[in-house]
Amino acid sequence: MAYARIDGAAVLAVQPAIAKATTSAALGAPTGGIPFEFGANLAFASHGGITNLGGGFPIIYKGELLGAIGVGSGTTEQDVAVAEAGRDALLASLES
Repeated sequence: MAYARIDGAAVLAVQPAIAKATTSAALGAPTGGIPFEFGANLAFASHGGITNLGGGFPIIYKGELLGAIGVGSGTTEQDVAVAEAGRDALLASLES
């Protein structure tokens, strides 16, 4: 597990970003697709360790789950876009 916070990113966005990556890795799927009622219960039961907030994506290479990326501090749309771009850049680097 590793994480980084860019200059200017909200300190309070660190834990949600980690939770997005953790959730995505555990499920092998992007975050944000769990029905609200179920997702809220998971977040509560896991003390925030699991989340349904968008911005988490698994990193799957040649059918293997390598890990996940979670992004926070922006809007949901921004977090999703940045997480997808990060995942895609990492996967592209593995091909070169």
